[in-house]
Amino acid sequence: KKYIVTFHYFRKISTKDFESEYKINPIKEHTILLNQNEDNAFTDEKIQKDFSLISEFILNENVLIPESISLLSKYPYIEQMIVCLKNIMAVPKEETGTMISHIVNEILLPQTLNTHVIFYLPRSVTPIKLQSPIYNKYLSPNQNKLTDINYAILFKYFTISKIIKIFSLLLLESKILFIHNDYKILSEIEYIFINLIYPIKWEGTFIPVLSLSMYQFLQSLFPFVMGIDENLLNLSLKQNAITPSQSGISFVFIGNDKKIISNAKIPEMPSKVVDYLQNGLKNIKKEIEKKIISQDEVNEKIRNIFLQVVIMFI
Repeated sequence: KKYIVTFHYFRKISTKDFESEYKINPIKEHTILLNQNEDNAFTDEKIQKDFSLISEFILNENVLIPESISLLSKYPYIEQMIVCLKNIMAVPKEETGTMISHIVNEILLPQTLNTHVIFYLPRSVTPIKLQSPIYNKYLSPNQNKLTDINYAILFKYFTISKIIKIFSLLLLESKILFIHNDYKILSEIEYIFINLIYPIKWEGTFIPVLSLSMYQFLQSLFPFVMGIDENLLNLSLKQNAITPSQSGISFVFIGNDKKIISNAKIPEMPSKVVDYLQNGLKNIKKEIEKKIISQDEVNEKIRNIFLQVVIMFI
């Protein structure tokens, strides 16, 4: 089942640009058809149709070109699709491709049931909300999922000790800023970590990818999980919007060779809990390397390990 939203509209261009783009001079064509009208009284049905179209769309020195744009999805987010299409049409023509790529590749869906995701489009400060479906007990787990992320990505970008440290930061409701230049990876990592504290629900601010006009949100006094492009982070630092030494913010650079920069005091978890997490994650990592475990099994095992820890604390 697919869902489609289509806008029909007219694009206004000058006759000169029209001729350059379509290799036809609309004024000349209009004159030819007028002459044919006088001589033949529109006996040809095609000429009648062409004449009526050109007569309707020529406005002085401009031409209105009928066009349409559609957004197709397998998810029932009709209102959100309408907003996305409006934003696509509002950006300059040279930015259209970038906007479409952002919508298709960089906006992730809610990863757990009965939750929602809020995202922002470039050049817009209006939040767009995606609500996950309500769990249906008659469907299988896979049918209930909108989409799924491979949790094994954690081992690609973080050491096990870093995974545990970020998990601890989330439990303590810290201010966490993830940094990476790939928006898709950035968003996936953030969603995975927020899901790891289940059944605790993250109540702080969550903005998967900050835009240029939104980096001021980093000055928030409340807990948050946010993502930012490294170039934008550098710009924020130059403009003194934030500083690495700013109290309470943990800068998580995504990558195995990267560091977590934080001057916040992070209490150590009990050694028994740390050992349990380290041993469990090491075993899963070995199974992944040996390719003896499926993606669904990886996700389930990782979630269960952290779930047991959360239950201990609760």
